[in-house]
Amino acid sequence: MSQTLLKKILCSEDCENIEKLLEFLYLYKQGDYIYPSVFKRNLNYSVEDTYKILMILEKNNLLKITYIVECFNCNSEIMEYEEYNQIDEMYCNECDEKLNFPDNIKVAYKVVEQWNK
Repeated sequence: MSQTLLKKILCSEDCENIEKLLEFLYLYKQGDYIYPSVFKRNLNYSVEDTYKILMILEKNNLLKITYIVECFNCNSEIMEYEEYNQIDEMYCNECDEKLNFPDNIKVAYKVVEQWNK
């Protein structure tokens, strides 16, 4: 994905901070996860603006929302799901802790298209 096209996609929401936003996105490569909380904290966006921009990137097939089930008892990543409704009750494979639904789920956006500077 070229920088020009990425700017065009994002400029409809945040033209004044586009360079800072692009700089942040370029830290991630294909297959990496962008967590909304990290996005929000680093770019100083509101929760609403954070999800609005992430959803624009997802709509343009640059990111894919994913749900990561983690055990907070032993910090193990258990499973990754593309659909929220696929997640069932489960136990940790490492410590046998029952995982509470939805408490043990993190939302992330996986980079599916490599963007270029």
